[in-house]
Amino acid sequence: MKIGIDISFGKICGVLLYREVVLATVHTPIYGVKRDTKKEIIDKMLTMIESLFTSRVKGIGISLPTKLNPDKGIVYDLSQIPHWKNIRIKTIIEEKFQVPTFINCDINCFILGEKSNGSCKRYSNIICITLDSTIGTSVILNNKLFTDSQPDLKKAKCLSQISYKCMQNFQQSYMRTLEEFLFISDTFNDDLENPSHEAWNDIKAIVARLISIMLTRFEPDVILLGGKLSSSYHHCIDTIKDYMNIFSSAYGKATKPIIPSELENARAVGAAYLF
Repeated sequence: MKIGIDISFGKICGVLLYREVVLATVHTPIYGVKRDTKKEIIDKMLTMIESLFTSRVKGIGISLPTKLNPDKGIVYDLSQIPHWKNIRIKTIIEEKFQVPTFINCDINCFILGEKSNGSCKRYSNIICITLDSTIGTSVILNNKLFTDSQPDLKKAKCLSQISYKCMQNFQQSYMRTLEEFLFISDTFNDDLENPSHEAWNDIKAIVARLISIMLTRFEPDVILLGGKLSSSYHHCIDTIKDYMNIFSSAYGKATKPIIPSELENARAVGAAYLF
């Protein structure tokens, strides 16, 4: 058995898994009438783990919308929760429950959840893009989470000018598109629950462009859309596919299936697959 915990978007979600079966799911809000303090949030998380914990639990995984060091288990800055900085969350949990604990960011846990228990189980290579309170991208290659987001120049003994320029252009285009995506999301965040809002015209084009940029570096079997992109899938998929068909024809790339997320509590489930 193993436990997965997701802290994000104003709530904590916990799941208890045995193999691929979710045995129990628990939710609790992070803030009610007032903002919870750092200590109160940690206490709520520990109480949730305690409610799911049994002697058969072999490990705990934690999903966080944050800057972190997965190896040392240090949370540097938790998005949307003030004063949550430099928290040694791995140490706190391991000392209390005496089982190995693993942490990673929410988008990586999301794609792991969909790969293990969701709509991507039969795929080995996956590109994932999500839109919630923020934007995330993640990649699985050969059934393993791809963690290198930067072009790896250290391993190249000799890199041609053309190859270097290609890597540089990829990184610049990728970052510019993410920044544009984030600006639209932040500006119209409250309106994006309505898939007919005019902001979706820009989002559909940006998502298609982001996929195209990622396809210049990766060869996925499938492209997964999560969060608001999933809930608005039927409204925006035709525009995205039209753009992708133009890209595929221009660059000689095979058209890839684009599918919506289907798994409930995917980040918590994915956290349980960090080990």
